[in-house]
Amino acid sequence: MAVLMQGDHRVPVGFRFRPNEEELLCYYLRSKINGESFPSGLVHNCNVYGDQEPWHVWEAYKDPLDQETNELYFFTDQPKKMRSLTNRRVGTGTWRGENTGKKVHASGSGRVIGSRTKFLYMKPGSVQDGRWLMHELELDESLLHRKDEVKEKRYLLCILRKIEEKKDRKRGRDEGQ
Repeated sequence: MAVLMQGDHRVPVGFRFRPNEEELLCYYLRSKINGESFPSGLVHNCNVYGDQEPWHVWEAYKDPLDQETNELYFFTDQPKKMRSLTNRRVGTGTWRGENTGKKVHASGSGRVIGSRTKFLYMKPGSVQDGRWLMHELELDESLLHRKDEVKEKRYLLCILRKIEEKKDRKRGRDEGQ
């Protein structure tokens, strides 16, 4: 079997990383938070609420060999709260919440295992305004082994997606697509 080096890990030719929410929460995020081992290089460590713009993060972490990639996965620190609001500024824009968070249930038991919140990058007047979508996954505290140690620093797993340019979307509507 042929094996390619992809980032800092080895994967078989044709491998596509397409986990569902349950796998992301229970296998990757839970393992990260609890200090357990899991395959490296598939979910990157990056502060998606930092000084870097989403397109800079995208360019820094996308796999140049995989041109079909439409999403990237990141572990990030939970953003800090300012007063009662969570600070979701990023670079020179902000992540605007599209929903209040939906519960994610385990497929077999129906038990709540976490939540998923959808965000859209906003920077009025910029060509990047509305071009980036992010889903923030948070693990339910009942699945944590070391709850007392983890409360100080909470990790989230974020999925970053690039959206087509606005004028392309508009042109598609104008052409009846």
